[in-house]
Amino acid sequence: MLAEYYQTLLTSHAFVFTNQSLYMNQVNYLLKLNGFTPLYHGVIDFWSMTLQKEEFKRFFIDEVIEQHSGEFLLH
Repeated sequence: MLAEYYQTLLTSHAFVFTNQSLYMNQVNYLLKLNGFTPLYHGVIDFWSMTLQKEEFKRFFIDEVIEQHSGEFLLH
């Protein structure tokens, strides 16, 4: 669901002068609120504009899992 939210905001250009960082900050807040590690911006915006919806959801979920599991390795 978060992947769809982020991808829809980014690709619809709902707010013309809004940086993708605003959307990623919203997503990271929701991830953190639910006990997950926030994501690095990296190339997520590129892939959200390049991949089809289902492909992006898989990519996004993989990123969340990878980042979250990496957090446990650091502690």
